Amino acid sequence: MRVILLKDVPKIGHKFDIKEVKPGYGQNFLIKNGLAIIATKQNEQKMQKEMHAHIEESRMKSELLEKSIEGLENSELLFTGKVNEKGHLFDKVDVRDIKEALKEQLHLELDEKHIHLESPIKEVGEGSVVVKVGDKKATVKLKVEAE
Repeated sequence: MRVILLKDVPKIGHKFDIKEVKPGYGQNFLIKNGLAIIATKQNEQKMQKEMHAHIEESRMKSELLEKSIEGLENSELLFTGKVNEKGHLFDKVDVRDIKEALKEQLHLELDEKHIHLESPIKEVGEGSVVVKVGDKKATVKLKVEAE
């Protein structure tokens, strides 16, 4: 049975791939769970159009993000948290926290994969993180203060 994948399926393929699978697996798992449709000529043409639209949309998003990255250079993000007597945070600042801070403080939505942090920040002070999209990258300053 030939199917067109609507989503990435581990060990089978990626979205928009046309795969040959056993009929029971195709009907009872892939199609039933909305992961695939039967590969007819009409469905293949429809998926080709969707694939081209998806690629174009991804390209445009990437270009917009690259332009936004240019404005990030020398920006600063502020974090506050509870600390002990030695200035160590009870919690840490990690990639998820930086992603949320970029969204709230600088109004920029990025995936975690674009944020390159060597290790979580566990102390009060200043640091930096590299944000990279495509060929563009910017260094964002981080400032961690006690509450």
